[in-house]
Amino acid sequence: MPRTLAEINSQLLSKLYLGGDAPTQIDFAVYNPVWFIMGKRAIRHELEPYSNLCDWANRLMTLGEGARSELSGSRATEHCRGSSAFRDPLLGAALMHAHVCVGDHVSIGASDYAPDQAKGKLVIANAAKWVMKRADERAGLVRVHFPAAAFLILKAS
Repeated sequence: MPRTLAEINSQLLSKLYLGGDAPTQIDFAVYNPVWFIMGKRAIRHELEPYSNLCDWANRLMTLGEGARSELSGSRATEHCRGSSAFRDPLLGAALMHAHVCVGDHVSIGASDYAPDQAKGKLVIANAAKWVMKRADERAGLVRVHFPAAAFLILKAS
């Protein structure tokens, strides 16, 4: 856990939120366990070495809960198919594997649960994450992001 906290803290050196100048879904997903630790008196001191992370968490806390709206699965798929947005990868050294490299066709799946494997072309591989590009029959061309921790990557046959 300290390594993950240090990586997040480092990502927040030059930006207000994990995705840039405004909060995105990744901020809210990462915030949940940080919020939990901050709320536990016995362990909250574990976050003290990570000042960027603590400042970020406090910024998120002040946002409130926002307004909720419904989005059906079919509408979400339509939105994905019509989107061409793509963000540059997080900074970090390329992750070197003896058996795969960017451009290879790979399969990626969780190392500790769910036997399902996603297959596609590896487009980003760094210490934090792997990203594959693949065609989905409903959503079109998508990029699927995986955390490097707790996932396995193999060259697809």
